[in-house]
Amino acid sequence: MNDDLKRVNLRDIVDRISENTIVLPDFQRGFTWKENNRQKALLASVLTKLPIGTVLFLNVKTEDYGYKKIGKNERNIDNLEGKQEVKALLDGQQRITVLTAFLSTKLQRENIDDLVSPTLERRYFLNLPSFQSVINSKKEDLFGGTILSFPNSFRGNYPEISSEEMKERITFVHDQKKAFLYEKAETKDTREIREYCRNVNNSEDGDAYLLPLFYLLDACEPGAPGAVILEDVVKEIGAEYEKSIRSWLQAEEYPIEEKEQYLEKFGLEDAQREAVLEEIKTGTLFLPKEEREDNFSDLLKERKMQWGMHLCEYLRKCIEDIRLYEIAISVNDKKRAIDIYENLNLGGKSLSVFDLILAKASRHTQEKGNLFTQIVDDIERDHREEYTSFVEKCSPGQKNSYKNHIADSDKPYSAVGRIGCWDKSQKELSATYIKALMNLLGIIDYFSEGDPGFSLRDAEKIQNLNVKVTKREYLLQIPSEKIYGYVEVACQGLDRAALFLQMRCGIRKLGEIHYNLMWVILGTVFLDEAWFEDSEVLDYMEVWYWSAILSGEFKIEQNRAFIRNLQNVLSEIQNIKESDKNFTKTLCNNVLTDKKFADRDIVLMKNPSVYPEEVIGNTICQFYLSETYSDILKPLPEKNDYQPQTLSALNNSVKLQKHHIMPIGSLSVKYKDANKTTERRRKDNSSPYNSPLNFLLISEKANGLIQNHTLKEYFELCDQTALNSVDIEDHTFTDMSDREIGYRIGDEALQIFLEKRYDDFKSRITSKCRNLLNCPDICCGEGGN
Repeated sequence: MNDDLKRVNLRDIVDRISENTIVLPDFQRGFTWKENNRQKALLASVLTKLPIGTVLFLNVKTEDYGYKKIGKNERNIDNLEGKQEVKALLDGQQRITVLTAFLSTKLQRENIDDLVSPTLERRYFLNLPSFQSVINSKKEDLFGGTILSFPNSFRGNYPEISSEEMKERITFVHDQKKAFLYEKAETKDTREIREYCRNVNNSEDGDAYLLPLFYLLDACEPGAPGAVILEDVVKEIGAEYEKSIRSWLQAEEYPIEEKEQYLEKFGLEDAQREAVLEEIKTGTLFLPKEEREDNFSDLLKERKMQWGMHLCEYLRKCIEDIRLYEIAISVNDKKRAIDIYENLNLGGKSLSVFDLILAKASRHTQEKGNLFTQIVDDIERDHREEYTSFVEKCSPGQKNSYKNHIADSDKPYSAVGRIGCWDKSQKELSATYIKALMNLLGIIDYFSEGDPGFSLRDAEKIQNLNVKVTKREYLLQIPSEKIYGYVEVACQGLDRAALFLQMRCGIRKLGEIHYNLMWVILGTVFLDEAWFEDSEVLDYMEVWYWSAILSGEFKIEQNRAFIRNLQNVLSEIQNIKESDKNFTKTLCNNVLTDKKFADRDIVLMKNPSVYPEEVIGNTICQFYLSETYSDILKPLPEKNDYQPQTLSALNNSVKLQKHHIMPIGSLSVKYKDANKTTERRRKDNSSPYNSPLNFLLISEKANGLIQNHTLKEYFELCDQTALNSVDIEDHTFTDMSDREIGYRIGDEALQIFLEKRYDDFKSRITSKCRNLLNCPDICCGEGGN
């Protein structure tokens, strides 16, 4: 038996997968790493040279089991004949599948329609920011393209960048119609992919070049077709940077002082910098060589070549140096294999920043008590007296819900406790809560003016705020004697923010918060009690919340979006009555206008290339829930246990479910039977029935009652007043059932319904934003500044 841990070459593993000498035993679970953030996290680990972990193989005879090809649906692989033994992958399937699919082209070459998941059709790219986006301080130039100098921080064994930062720079395209992204690397004409990658309009935010990651394995073999393509794409991007540098230096509208600062970053010596500046002023910078004295133009070309060479070399080294290890066990040692497998999957808890903060604070346990216990005690105590002023600033429906379900209850209530930040049975704090608490801890320390006093009203500090204050290195330098005071204040800020999310944003549980950093922004604002009790600030924050999500503000580079939004929000609420609120007004106008995230065509399912993300439909459902409405069915006398209740995020007595307003089914069958026969359509992201506009939260009981009636009866059971309150008109179901009785709801009728609900929702959210901001010129969905 040889179970020594051995470092393996990823290229060798991928080759053996292609040759079917590494296979998946048929008893293994399916491919589950379908979520893009998980896929990106693994790719980011490769690109930051982090260990990828260990994979476990069992050396087996080909006749011992049924096998599957890794990444494919294909079972009982035919061409195993003649092979005495193969390696069966016992542990590491998800990682190996992702790395094979997204760092090479081999899986997609071989019958792309047989991939085990459509998500494996994705083509991942590294975002390289455009020159102008860096000059305008919108983006950070991680790879030095804007000065054509590959950073020294990447040239050692370990780059000075976290995998989280790298992950934010990874994006993907999922579109088989772009055939050039799926062609074999041997294809000689690479013009299409080169032009695609250098066109910034093809990036997710329209402001970055795209570097394909799916040729990286090929790139490790000099002269291989994939290596040539990667190098050609990098050359194209380098040429775009050079062109932008030339254009910007010659443009008269940019101040000479900015150009001097740029040339200093570029690394020119004083004398050469002065010579170049002089030529900029006289308009002679890029004249033919014989008509100028400096060699800056030649330097640009040389730097462009060197930058591209170093970038490609770094990417190759990421693959060649990948730290992936294997354990291979003989087929005769199955018991040993099982033991190793179980130990590899114990899932032990790693040491976190929170653990280290607790350890640091423990120096003061004798005088201040146990910090963890204090956090839990604060979550479990009754906070209702602290909420009185806030509740009075809410809408009548929200106040009624609070009175009925919280104020009149005989049970203690805290907002963070209600949304699930503390699991009492497991005695564990939610990881999401801990992360938010640590972020807020760093922000409090940054704005600190004493112990534990702080102020959020320092304009200079707001301007200089940086995401580094939420990172491990910053948090661990906080003095131990200040931690208790900071944590107490941070817990209060997050609790107030949780109350805001429940009462004004339709959030019932922690997992429903789409972008956790938005919770941190709310928690930061509500550290200031005056703002927490100011109706204008509360109204402003609600408008910001809906607009930031539905405009796509947080769809990518969330750390940068976090700082940008926190800075602007803090600036605009300093003097709320006098503030122009331009930042949030712009977000309002950009609601449902992003053509790569959520515009009219996307939410109406008319864009075949972009499907709406789940966050859009969930947010629309939560928007209506935040305003409270009655369950959609009429009272049913024959069902003594059903009486429609007012639905809200605070009503814990009613379990809510997402419901298709326009059902997927036939008008002539029971709805529950229609469910069974249309499961595939329910999972079809391209189906208009799965439009974000076709969902509504209703009670589990109502949903169950609907399933026991025909669709025509379902229409008749609905309460028209309740439907009106969520922008479904009186005649919608009546017209449809009369016109289409006995048939599946037609696509044309469905489209009419969706378009009308889109218009009504846009009108509803526009009206809310106008009223809350007291700004009649806001028009959600129209774009503009």
